[in-house]
Amino acid sequence: MKYPNAAKGVKKIFTAKILELISIICMAAALICALLLFVSAANNSNAGAGASAIAVMIFLAAAGILIIIGAIMMLVGLVQAGRDEVSFKSALICILGEIIALAIAAIISANSAAGMSGPVLDLAAAGGSMSLSHLITSIGNLLITVFIITGIIRLADQLNDGSVSAKGSNVLKVIIIVNVLVIIADIIALIFGANPATAATCGILLIVALVLQIIQFFMYLSLLSNGKNMLADN
Repeated sequence: MKYPNAAKGVKKIFTAKILELISIICMAAALICALLLFVSAANNSNAGAGASAIAVMIFLAAAGILIIIGAIMMLVGLVQAGRDEVSFKSALICILGEIIALAIAAIISANSAAGMSGPVLDLAAAGGSMSLSHLITSIGNLLITVFIITGIIRLADQLNDGSVSAKGSNVLKVIIIVNVLVIIADIIALIFGANPATAATCGILLIVALVLQIIQFFMYLSLLSNGKNMLADN
């Protein structure tokens, strides 16, 4: 095995993304159970409401645990892979930068909210905070993903694996385009989302962005799988 650290690291990164996918499924299941809880409560069905409430808590707890484990595996994977390819170290730096930026955004939003009064202004401040945080997360995740894919492409080139390298380049282009569109949608929502006249349009843009993100997620996952197998075979 020519790049043992990268092989272990990329395998952990792939596993982390799988755990992220499962956590999303758990959160979706929790949302469905929450809707069933609402229906049961409306129909005065105590048994149904109790079962739905328990299911919501179980799915949310499972999602939280998976997110924590996945985050740890991602960090460990980047540290390991970074020993063989510097691009993974850059991705790790981006994660730290994203955490710092989110903390600063939270402080700024809290200070802005403190200077506002009234429920309408408080709601507007909360919405602006969520949009700003989502924008920071979108930019951070884009940079992290770009560096990870770049690392896989460089390793593929070193191992003379043209298929993985070409696929990585194509996936990278798609992900950059999709994420730029997502960031533009976030900026539009941040600026115009509080306006009732444009809120519906902003909502549609965010839904379209979500669909594009789902497509690019599975493309990214497929590339990670190819990269993991490539490194394991060499």
